Amino acid sequence: MMAAFPASAQSQPPTAADAAEYRACIAELERSAERGFEHAIGWESLGGGDPARHCVALALMRLGHHEVAARRLEELARVINADAAVKADLLGQSGQAWLQAENPPAALAVLDAAISLDDRNPEIFADRAQAHAEGGDMGPAIEDLSRALQLDSKFTDARVFRASAYRQTGEAGLAMQDVALALSQDPAHPEALLERGILRGQAGDGAGARADWLRVVEMVPDSPAAKAAQANLERMDGPK
Repeated sequence: MMAAFPASAQSQPPTAADAAEYRACIAELERSAERGFEHAIGWESLGGGDPARHCVALALMRLGHHEVAARRLEELARVINADAAVKADLLGQSGQAWLQAENPPAALAVLDAAISLDDRNPEIFADRAQAHAEGGDMGPAIEDLSRALQLDSKFTDARVFRASAYRQTGEAGLAMQDVALALSQDPAHPEALLERGILRGQAGDGAGARADWLRVVEMVPDSPAAKAAQANLERMDGPK
C-alpha cells in the first residue's frame, strides 16, 4: 500500500511547510522504506503531528511490520481531528495492513468500523470482501463486492475479484460475465486474463485458457498473476 494522507485531511494543512514536509516524507519513502522511516520518525519527534504519524505507519507497512502499522493507523483514526470520511479512510488502511499481517478477523473489525463511518467508499467494501474471502466466507465477500460495484461500476479490480468469488461458489456463468465486462474496461488486465483462463479451462477450452495464461506471462512476467498463470500452464502440460 502506498496511499497518501487522506485528501480531506490535507485540504487544510496547519502550514504550507507542513504540507511540503509531508510530500517530502512520502517521496523519501517511495525511494527507500528505510530512509522514509527515518525521515518520518525524525519529523514526528519534532512535532510533525498526524501527517508525520501517517508517514511512519506507511513506512512500517513498507518494511513489513504490518501489525504495528495496522495498530498505528487505527490509533490515528481514533485521535485525528477530521471528518468521518477521513477516519474511515485511515481505518480502511488499517484493514489493509491487518490483511497483509494475515489476520482477517482483525481486518474485519476495523473495516466494519470504517464502513459504519463512511458507506460510500467502494475500496473499503472491496477490502472487507477480501477479509471475508480469506476467512472462507464467499457469500459476504460477493455482497461487499457487489456494493463496491454499485458505488463504482468501473472498479475493475473489484469486478475481477467478484468473478473469482463467483467461480469458487460454482457460478461460472456469472463469473464469466464479470470477466467479460472487466476486459471490456481493461483488455490487458492481468488478473482478468488469468481468471478467464481458469474459467475457459474449466469449460474445456484448453486452447483459450493457454492463450490467456501465456499473455499474462508475457505482459507481466514477474507478477503474482504471471506466477499463477505459469503454474496453471505447467499443470495443463503435465510432468515432463
